[in-house]
Amino acid sequence: MEIALEAGAEDLDTSDADYYRVATAPEDLHASRRLSRRAGRGGDAEFEMEPSTTAHLEGKPAMQMLRLMEAFDDHDDVQNVWANFDIDDDLMANV
Repeated sequence: MEIALEAGAEDLDTSDADYYRVATAPEDLHASRRLSRRAGRGGDAEFEMEPSTTAHLEGKPAMQMLRLMEAFDDHDDVQNVWANFDIDDDLMANV
């Protein structure tokens, strides 16, 4: 935790036993990774977008969104996709 705070971390999630998730401003990502590696705790670091709000989708709009996400996933030129939708687990399990 001290390493993350020293590097400018905004939040630290330790809920997963396999890794820590450090939230930081984009400009602090590389500094955070450098300090972690120096301390022998280095691992992968990558940009990930977190939505500040989510949109709950049901029915036809939810199905349309899932088809769109599948189309993005199948496209060779698409590397990352972030979205702010929220779909019930029941619907996701049925798809």
